Amino acid sequence: MAAIAHPASCLSCALLWQLLVQHHLCCAALRVGDSPHDGEPDYAEQLRAAAAGNATRVAVTGPLQKIGEAIDDFLIPRLEWRFSHCSGSRRKSKCVLLRVSDTALRHFRVLDSLQFPADTEDPNRCPATIKTSSGWVGQATEEDFYFSFERWVSDVKDSKKRTAFLPVWSDPRMDSHPAEYFSPFCGELDVSSMTASTVSPMTRQECFFLPTSSCTMDTAHWGKNLVDETDMAVPFRHRLSKPFDHISSGDLHVMWQMLFFRQNARTRDEIARREAEWRSENQAWPASGAGPTCAAIHVRHGDKLTPFWIKAHDTIAGGFNKSFDDYLDVALKMMKEKPQLTDASRSKERPLVFVMSDDADIIAKAKGSRRAVVHTVSPGTPLPSLSDTLADGKNDFGYAAANSGDMLSWLLSIRLMSACSLFVGNTESSFSRFLYYGMCEQRNGICPRLFSFGRRLDESPTIFEE
Repeated sequence: MAAIAHPASCLSCALLWQLLVQHHLCCAALRVGDSPHDGEPDYAEQLRAAAAGNATRVAVTGPLQKIGEAIDDFLIPRLEWRFSHCSGSRRKSKCVLLRVSDTALRHFRVLDSLQFPADTEDPNRCPATIKTSSGWVGQATEEDFYFSFERWVSDVKDSKKRTAFLPVWSDPRMDSHPAEYFSPFCGELDVSSMTASTVSPMTRQECFFLPTSSCTMDTAHWGKNLVDETDMAVPFRHRLSKPFDHISSGDLHVMWQMLFFRQNARTRDEIARREAEWRSENQAWPASGAGPTCAAIHVRHGDKLTPFWIKAHDTIAGGFNKSFDDYLDVALKMMKEKPQLTDASRSKERPLVFVMSDDADIIAKAKGSRRAVVHTVSPGTPLPSLSDTLADGKNDFGYAAANSGDMLSWLLSIRLMSACSLFVGNTESSFSRFLYYGMCEQRNGICPRLFSFGRRLDESPTIFEE
């Protein structure tokens, strides 16, 4: 993909729209279904015009496939903008995009300038800090990649480098690929048969998500002496003005999630289809952004409670041996402490709770609870039972069998959980952090209230509040 420059001045027909933007500073809306020309409208260009000025919200209307592609083109070099939701039919759909808060905006524009440098003609020769990982989704996104991203931000702040950060979710040093998150959703991408000589470096990540940078890695460099963190950078010539100052680790986590997990049009379409089907069977669940009427729970058991990891990571002291009722007790207490976290119209009904776990025993217990109305999403592959696994003397929880069906169920679950304003989990688990910060990303950087059973203390984001 070629380097993408920020758009030039808008077409003359958009000047009137810019005046309207100045009148409505906080919201811009544009109908893209009509055009004075016989040809297909340039939906992406019209989106750019609608987002000019100080707009923080853009609504566009048109054929879903066409505007979905235009939204991708618009979003790719503009990390400060987020997809929110679409409504209507496929023939005439209205989609809403949101911009981050003014406080966060300057940090994202620094990120834009680094990730999508306008002066790079050859994307294979961009100055980039490259990190590869083939780890599990939580490990790769909240440990392998995130910690490298954090170091990269620190180097940029200290004027040590001015590069793009390029995460590559494949590892050329691996002869096999233990996680098949990308099959079969990615069609011809048969991960199980790939080798370092045949895999394209960027295909796995960009099957589900938008590119993180206009810089890319060509096949010629793939598999050649890459270490844990390869810096293919050239000395920078321009000093940035106080980049990434006054941001917390919580801010960085949310910023990272917003960079890495921006769903492309195909993934958004699939998640929307699954969400509509799920909501038709779970009509009591609140709409995203409808208000704080529910609680989200993630119970991490799995291999954390096998003899090896109990000893290796002291997981009992880390709080991983809590029951579903322990989690539910906390969630209900938090909802009671904050009356605004419950819907007054449902005050005499059982509270709404969404539950995720890697342990079938937890899901069974949750579904049998009479203390709350429990909602779940079916996993792509069946969950193992902790009690059965321990009884059989096994340690394998089938994480290697996870496929694209699991990835899609996780993304759908995050989407549904983001309707809630509190999250109960254990952030010593990288997957719990993936879910929590995924909720923040879906809520445009505004994180739900967090309770963690673990020893890890996570800082709250500060730059996304207005």
